Amino acid sequence: MSALIIGVCALTSYIVWQAIGTTLQQIILGTLAVGFVWNCVVPVFTVIAILTVIFGISYLLDRW
Repeated sequence: MSALIIGVCALTSYIVWQAIGTTLQQIILGTLAVGFVWNCVVPVFTVIAILTVIFGISYLLDRW
């Protein structure tokens, strides 16, 4: 009987730790994804936007 209780406790503990592990993995992966977007994608779009504004202004000044 005690082996059954220990087995159930071990299984429950294993399931809980697996759930916590996957949650931590998701948090870490989510953080990495946000970091990638923030450090790689946002600066690229910012540079494109700045260049577009600069070329747009110079084009308008040339036309004027």
